[in-house]
Amino acid sequence: MVRAVSWVALWLAVWGGAMSTAASATLSGGLHPQDGPHVDLRFELRADAFVADISMNLVFLDELLPPTREQSDRLEMSELRAMESMLLRRMAEVCAVTADGKAIVPSIGGLAMNDPDEALLPLFPISGMRGLRKIKFELSYPLSAEPSTLGVVWQAYPLDLLSTLDPKPPLVIAAELTAQGVRTSWTFASSEPEQVWHATRGGLDARLQAVPKPAAPAKRRFSVLGVTMVVVGLALTIATLRRAGGRGRPGRVLTGFSLLVLGAIAIPFLPIAQVSVAIPGDGAQPLPSADEAKTIFEPLHVNLYRAFDFADESAVYDALARSVDGPLLEDLYLTIHRSLVMQEEGGAVSRVREVRRTEVAIDSIGMVPASTGHGAGDPLADAREEIPSFLVTCRYQVDGRVTHWGHAHDRTNEYVARYTVVARGEGWRIAEAEVLSQSRIDGGDTPGAPPPPAKFLDL
Repeated sequence: MVRAVSWVALWLAVWGGAMSTAASATLSGGLHPQDGPHVDLRFELRADAFVADISMNLVFLDELLPPTREQSDRLEMSELRAMESMLLRRMAEVCAVTADGKAIVPSIGGLAMNDPDEALLPLFPISGMRGLRKIKFELSYPLSAEPSTLGVVWQAYPLDLLSTLDPKPPLVIAAELTAQGVRTSWTFASSEPEQVWHATRGGLDARLQAVPKPAAPAKRRFSVLGVTMVVVGLALTIATLRRAGGRGRPGRVLTGFSLLVLGAIAIPFLPIAQVSVAIPGDGAQPLPSADEAKTIFEPLHVNLYRAFDFADESAVYDALARSVDGPLLEDLYLTIHRSLVMQEEGGAVSRVREVRRTEVAIDSIGMVPASTGHGAGDPLADAREEIPSFLVTCRYQVDGRVTHWGHAHDRTNEYVARYTVVARGEGWRIAEAEVLSQSRIDGGDTPGAPPPPAKFLDL
């Protein structure tokens, strides 16, 4: 069996590679921390409210409210408390939310400020400590029930001070939404300030692409009428012979015998009231054609990546189990989960935005032992039993995105991987996988490491 270590390289390249390759550049000319105005937007749909978790530096804050603090590059706790009501009024305009078309008035809570690391000050030649000092708070929009649609209009776009364009354009702000257990990337721009979320019904399966079911084993068809004729004919013949002591009436014997013969002939052919019956050991499970194998593989492949859109760990695992089989499932889940947690502790969130298959080749189709993909010594896998399987080689591209402090950095990697797909009782599953090659193809700048997570002081 091909071990899941190949998957480690694939996933870390998409999620972890974008961060780790430039971590050493944080204080030596890397892209982050960045100067100028910044805001971090995290939206979450909860049972009783839609919540916007917002952090912003003083440069961004000063674009929203006229500064009233004593020192332009400092903010005291008392000053932060004094501006709470004014901040709420302004943010209700900046972040307008509707549920099913009805506007919601927010409340504010969790107001806090950070204690910045002054060692990072040389990275902020334009805004100085105003760029390092940050506040955070939550806007809570109450809900009486889960809405069918949610609309968010963001209306604050300071100029991008780092842009080389003249005049400098307004910022494009990247955000993230968690709703119904799924994380989604949002982007707000002055030209397109609104994002709309639509509820999805049907649980996990409604969010994953449908995968064709394995073909059922061949069944024999029987005519109910033919079987009935056989039974009636046999019963009539035996009853007639018994009543006459073996010298039954020739007419009844002939009728019963005729029904018996005609029914036996009609059982497999008579199209009236036919039923299909599976005979144990009679007929192997059919193999897919090459076209059918592609139709099976493509949604399985997409669902591998879609599984990690879910926010809850158990949902990620359950969604991944719809595509992956055996030890590969456990190894893949644990590896990617660890990489995501480590990155989020550094303040960044990485997601896969799109998967594009450029080549899909079905290498072989046949029967394999049921133990394929289960590993040696698995008592649940009977090596004597055979199941349909196919081997596929796929070349595809993955668009990944790192989002932090309102900025999104995209990268695209290309992979060539080989998969073994098997037909289990619960459906088609990827049992083995091997990444043959990988390369970065977008040619963009490698995103720098995010700033250290801010330590906010609660009021």
